[in-house]
Amino acid sequence: MALKSFTFEFSNPQSNILESKITKSSFFSGQETIAEERSIIGMNNKVVWEKNIIEGSTPPEMTSFYQCISNGMVEYISWDNLSVENYPDHAKVDYPRYFKSEYTVLGNKITRQMYAKKNTNGAFAPIAKITCKK
Repeated sequence: MALKSFTFEFSNPQSNILESKITKSSFFSGQETIAEERSIIGMNNKVVWEKNIIEGSTPPEMTSFYQCISNGMVEYISWDNLSVENYPDHAKVDYPRYFKSEYTVLGNKITRQMYAKKNTNGAFAPIAKITCKK
């Protein structure tokens, strides 16, 4: 239910460019931009969100890398500012620092399979699957 108030927009204005935008809409206010990025596919990109999805928490700073595949895209993310100072619950929860998403397109459907791991030596484990239809 909470994710229904967020809009994720992706565009590919050039063959090596990915533009993404996350906005939050509310019953009481207009749209609010959480993050808006222009990334180069095949290179490391510094990503700094303007706000975080969770109100009052530190916006994430990440490094992303996008790779095109025949029927979609693979995204790698490392959470650069993950620390107890920025996210006090990290001391108890031990959030994963590394993420991988596999986007696949089939007809009018896009599926995002998400994986995470806590350190570079670990193996990615599945954490979520999101499917959208147009």
